[in-house]
Amino acid sequence: MSKPPLIFIIVLAIIAVLATRQFIKQRREVAVNDASPERSLQVEVKTKREFPAPNRRSRQREVIAGEEMRYEVLFHPLNGASDIKVQLKEA
Repeated sequence: MSKPPLIFIIVLAIIAVLATRQFIKQRREVAVNDASPERSLQVEVKTKREFPAPNRRSRQREVIAGEEMRYEVLFHPLNGASDIKVQLKEA
């Protein structure tokens, strides 16, 4: 019983392989996004929303001073395309 079961080692190997694949895929996506040209689009701001980052859903929730906030903005392109939703963290 000093050796770990073979199935445990196989599961760990599969998890490691899948995690490595996902990491490589994300690195490729970041490289493609960085290499793509910037695009500008004329839009109007449809809605803006500010909410606390932890997003706890309590009825008695109070905003705590110094708490990290997130912002959500909905843009409507002037060319009639579909709306664009952007979520930002506080800088």
